[in-house]
Amino acid sequence: MHDALTLNSVTLLIVIALGCGFALMRLRQPAIVGYILAGVVLGPGGLGLIHSAEGIDLFAELGVLLLLFLIGLELNLKAFRSVFRIALLCAGLQSAIAIGLTWGAGSLLGWGFERSLVLGFVLSLSSTAVGIKMLAEIGETRTHAGRLTMGVLIAQDLLIIPMLVVVQSLGSARAGGAELDLLLAVKLLAAVAVLAGVAVILTRRERITLPWSRYLRHQPDLAPLANIAFCFVFAAVSGYIGLSPSYGAFLAGLILGASTDRRAAILFTAPVQSLLLMVFFLSIGLLIDLAFIVENLWVVLFLVFVILVAKTASN
Repeated sequence: MHDALTLNSVTLLIVIALGCGFALMRLRQPAIVGYILAGVVLGPGGLGLIHSAEGIDLFAELGVLLLLFLIGLELNLKAFRSVFRIALLCAGLQSAIAIGLTWGAGSLLGWGFERSLVLGFVLSLSSTAVGIKMLAEIGETRTHAGRLTMGVLIAQDLLIIPMLVVVQSLGSARAGGAELDLLLAVKLLAAVAVLAGVAVILTRRERITLPWSRYLRHQPDLAPLANIAFCFVFAAVSGYIGLSPSYGAFLAGLILGASTDRRAAILFTAPVQSLLLMVFFLSIGLLIDLAFIVENLWVVLFLVFVILVAKTASN
């Protein structure tokens, strides 16, 4: 199959991803683990049918944008407002502890600050979709503990945005010195301020009506395209001004999620997002180097220990 994508190769990708996703779901695991496994099987570390992920990079990036867009759509800011203090405090402390843990581990392993910071971001986050699904399965979504847990998950989703801005700017800031460090700080403060301002405004008023809502209400063919265009326009503008495109996609989802079109937007966007998200996790599997993991097995196991034990203790 190599690097070129043809109809036959795309068919093979989808069939194997579907099979792995179904197998993992039968084992009561998230389907996304199956998609990653499919990428490992097809990639250089597995059967070697795909030697590069370049052919699906664009679709994977679109999947990430739609994922952030859908997270913004599904956030219930008014419900979050009742627990936002403890949720933000927990999420902030958790992130600080995770960064501290990875900085300590990085010092022992000789890592640079950038690597420790990025891994700290990764360890501080949880899967909102998986967490809420687990709460629903044990009947805890409407309890006090369940509401607090969902509040912390939402706070983590909000923290993703400044994290993305920092990660995207790390390379250029390192190369450019103090001026770009200052620019990074300005970007980060501006991104957080805009996000906080939009969230405050949206929680203090009833659902908004977008100018084009009444024109698209009876246009089922155009409405899905309009929602996705709304996401991509915000993402493109965000990327153009130097912020992460994912930030713009999340902001678009937040605004649309507070509008009267929320239910329809989720209904129209979810199937497309599910398909592109499969491609995204498949591309992650393609990038996994099994030989590298074997060579660094003890480091990987140590980080797993940090996640399962130290993060649980910090929670």
